[in-house]
Amino acid sequence: MERIKLLIFLLILIVAVLLMIKYWKTGRKN
Repeated sequence: MERIKLLIFLLILIVAVLLMIKYWKTGRKN
């Protein structure tokens, strides 16, 4: 059970970081 929680947390963290990088890159272009 703990392992599944940790896996979901890491997955959300990775997605959040990727979205931040994407928005940061588009923001820098403007």
